Amino acid sequence: MVRNEDGSVRHVQGFVTDISRHVHDDVRQNSKPSRAAVQPGQDEPRHKDAEIELEKIFDRTAVQQLMSDFCQLTGIGGALLDLKGNVLASTGWEDICIKFHRAHPETNRYCMESDMVLSQDVRPGEYKIYRCKNNMLDIVMPIMVEGRHVGNLFTGQFFFEDEPPDHQLFMEQAGRYGFDEQQYLAALKKSTFA
Repeated sequence: MVRNEDGSVRHVQGFVTDISRHVHDDVRQNSKPSRAAVQPGQDEPRHKDAEIELEKIFDRTAVQQLMSDFCQLTGIGGALLDLKGNVLASTGWEDICIKFHRAHPETNRYCMESDMVLSQDVRPGEYKIYRCKNNMLDIVMPIMVEGRHVGNLFTGQFFFEDEPPDHQLFMEQAGRYGFDEQQYLAALKKSTFA
């Protein structure tokens, strides 16, 4: 990230590098075998069948900083999750999600289902825009290591400027889950529009 003298963001520079050959040894050391990976009489799992633990092969501090800088530049938050739904890095989540959806047991369950189910079946190099079960938009992109899906990068939550939220629907959600309607709709109004 290149900044002006006053500290504001001027532009972002970046590069993408395939690190597969560099993480090969880390993957071997930090992988857990799947049931099919260990054959009777084997002590070590076969590398190609080992489960890769995303958390063990990336620099959490660097990724968190990159995501924070992206959010500061674009106003769009995001999260990095492993395939078990564990949030490994995040930034810029909307108040409506933090204070309401993720704070209520039923709507939090919808968040988890959205993160785990609605985000499935995205091919490498592609992304999927979907409406979560709490009626916010998210974009998900798979994270691949050595050809294996190890996690997901999410950007959102947001609304498209030309598709404003259905206020009646959100008022109904406020009533259904016991949210303070005024505060809930105020949080909705503060949401990101892209």
